[in-house]
Amino acid sequence: MGFFSALSFLTILSVGRKRLEHSSHSALFFPLIGLLIGALCYAVDQFASHYLFPEVRALLVVFFLTLISGGLHLDGLADSADGLLSHRNRDEMLSIMRDPRIGTMGMLALIFCLTFKWMALIALSSTGSGVWIVAAPAIARTALVAGLVTYPHARPQGGTHSTFYQQGKWSLLALAWIPFVISFTQHWLAGLSAIILFFSLFIMFNRYVIIKLGGITGDTLGALCEIMETAMLLLGALVLAKGI
Repeated sequence: MGFFSALSFLTILSVGRKRLEHSSHSALFFPLIGLLIGALCYAVDQFASHYLFPEVRALLVVFFLTLISGGLHLDGLADSADGLLSHRNRDEMLSIMRDPRIGTMGMLALIFCLTFKWMALIALSSTGSGVWIVAAPAIARTALVAGLVTYPHARPQGGTHSTFYQQGKWSLLALAWIPFVISFTQHWLAGLSAIILFFSLFIMFNRYVIIKLGGITGDTLGALCEIMETAMLLLGALVLAKGI
């Protein structure tokens, strides 16, 4: 039940959303859902590479990544950019992040995020690129569960999916190691680089959010997911360019 609850939350695949709020263990399966998304992206990439130019192929993969999640994390990225970069006080930032309208900072964040993904995927067209196309979404979803068990919620009253917040419940990280194993299949240095990048981004971004808001929100987790996914794709492009 937890797996399907996580699947219905992180993807547009319909498996009965009524079960979503009743499974506090769903976050355990986030890394596996990320692997599934990565595997589907790889399938799309392989299919498109036979029929499309590299730039269009990469754009199609970016489109699929957006489609499969229903734009959930991109929405969080836009809301977080609008709120955190507004130079307002904490309560006003949280209010801005609840506003469904998108501002200048949110739009810029989306443009840069999607462009960086597109450019990274253009570069990820050689042998070994599949490792990163699969690993990046999985590692990004691992960042979600790591955030949920590590940091407090900025809104004491909770949010729409407050049952996911399980601060201190470290057992939910039991599957978090799996996505990183994939990066090690490229090269031990590639795997180590992925781990270092993951912890660096995870700590720095969440530290910034804690300073601004006093805790994390669903929007900031979504932003972290998008930033992490983009960073891992860029890392993969760099690794392949350096011949590691």
